[in-house]
Amino acid sequence: MVLQNTDVYTLHKDPAVLKVRSYQQRATSIGSKFDLQFGFIESGDGLDLQLEYNTDLYERATMDRMLGHFQSLVSAVLAAPDMRLSDLEYLSGAERNQLLNEFNATSGTYPKDKTIVDLFEAQVVLTPDAIALSFEKEKLTYTELNERANQLAHYLNSQGVSTDKLVGVFIERSLEMIIAILGVWKTGGAYVPIDPGYPVERIDYLLEDSGVSIIVTSKRCKQNLPADLQQTVISLDEETQLTNQPVIALENIISSHGLCYVIYTSGSTGRPKGVLVEHRGMLNHLFAKINELQIDNYTRLAYTASYTFDISVWQMFCALLCGGCTIVYPDHLILQPAAMIEQIEADKVTILELVPSYLVAVLQEEIAAKLKNLRYLLLTGETVSQVLLAQWFSHPDYGKIPVVNAYGPTEASDDITHHFMYSTPVSSNVPLGKPIQHTNIYILDAYKQLCPLGIPGEICVSGVGVSRGYMKREELTKEKFVTDPFHADQRMYKTGDIGRWLKDGNIEYLGRIDDQVKIRGYRIELGEIEYVLNHHPQ
Repeated sequence: MVLQNTDVYTLHKDPAVLKVRSYQQRATSIGSKFDLQFGFIESGDGLDLQLEYNTDLYERATMDRMLGHFQSLVSAVLAAPDMRLSDLEYLSGAERNQLLNEFNATSGTYPKDKTIVDLFEAQVVLTPDAIALSFEKEKLTYTELNERANQLAHYLNSQGVSTDKLVGVFIERSLEMIIAILGVWKTGGAYVPIDPGYPVERIDYLLEDSGVSIIVTSKRCKQNLPADLQQTVISLDEETQLTNQPVIALENIISSHGLCYVIYTSGSTGRPKGVLVEHRGMLNHLFAKINELQIDNYTRLAYTASYTFDISVWQMFCALLCGGCTIVYPDHLILQPAAMIEQIEADKVTILELVPSYLVAVLQEEIAAKLKNLRYLLLTGETVSQVLLAQWFSHPDYGKIPVVNAYGPTEASDDITHHFMYSTPVSSNVPLGKPIQHTNIYILDAYKQLCPLGIPGEICVSGVGVSRGYMKREELTKEKFVTDPFHADQRMYKTGDIGRWLKDGNIEYLGRIDDQVKIRGYRIELGEIEYVLNHHPQ
């Protein structure tokens, strides 16, 4: 409770009943008693509002907006006193236009009616002998990659794989990993990545929950599969029938609305949940990367992510749509930051993506590599600190290389924002960026109403990238994937992340509405950890 004497101003205005008016009064106060104070002063014909604020914390424009919102809200209450407050509109037309249209002016080009298979095969015709993939001392040209993927596709098709059929991919980092994925796509099927390093219990769960009947693997990884496996297993380096298959493409029409992959994320109930992503959403994200990073036939793109992580998709395939080269790095090298960066320098990599915690490890090492060919460094999966960026931009060799903060959930086909930086940002809270092409982002309150500029709310996304939902989780899908309240023909995904719009159209991340955390770029639901601990025999 605060007791104080309130300064009383003499106000001269015409009397009115139940009406809101604005006026300006020169303040005699030389300082604000509180950071923000609304003072309601009783006058002869109603209440007068006096707003005091700390000018070190708030801008005049922010306070003007706040007063405007208050005036609009009171006017709306007077006009419709029986309506719920949560249903009343208090944003001006100009503000709504800014939040809905100006900040979401996200037109961009990508072949909407094509799939990644169509575009890759067209690129094979253009650059048949160019190197498409590199892994240690192994290399594949576009023609060789296409033919091996075609052979796998024919064999998978003979085993019943077609449109939207799920195929498990259980393989180590290698050229065969990308052959497997591309081969599945050429049948019209979708892949489910399962890490051979997972515990047996998790592998069992993913196989059962996804319902895959066929698993593509290698001789090395096959031994990690459960002993009582019921699925058909195709070992790429052992299956002799593969080499007898045709090298030409299947006569197969793949829809842009077809299922592309199912990637499992941590689940709050203790069980991972599979996200169903379509070709069109994946392709839009790939072209957002291609367009904004100027990916072309000179691009040498590092593939460093786990293929069970959604960022792996663009790392593997963006360069392959443009005549560039994807360089696959082995696990043992990735675990050695200094050696990894030295190899990236030797390979003349032009685009590299890391999680911030990995970059911390890199900058702690004494590395001779100057990364003189690197055009962009992307950071994703974790909050990016101003301190880390200051280290990067003050580095004598790396300081002129732009950094892109990339943010997005698996449920929206990976990244939905990009923030390009060419120097250390002024703010300690590094923005997530602006929406990518064909993507609408809203900051909404608990009632699905737009939050004004600077006001925290839930980050929600709609557009072509929004996935089908969760496999076998109808109730959760209905809860998290809803009708876009501003475009009735679109679906919207509620991310659970809290953010706010900045005045330049960037989004600032402020936390979570639940207990989800990020560890080395992976989404972890604490409920899943609790579930495992509760079911441990000891």
